[in-house]
Amino acid sequence: MIAALLVDTHLVLWARVAPERLTAGERRALDDARSCYMSAVSLWEIAILMALDRVAHDQRLLMV
Repeated sequence: MIAALLVDTHLVLWARVAPERLTAGERRALDDARSCYMSAVSLWEIAILMALDRVAHDQRLLMV
């Protein structure tokens, strides 16, 4: 079991809105982690992507 996992922006996006795009290793790491963390920078990046209409405004991104 992984004690803690720091995930990057693409993993946050895909895990929430397109989990089928995750690799088996990524899914396993998420499942095995006791805690998952993301950087505040990821929130900033997602906000920029939404402002540029590169990512849809999806309520699933707000669920924790």
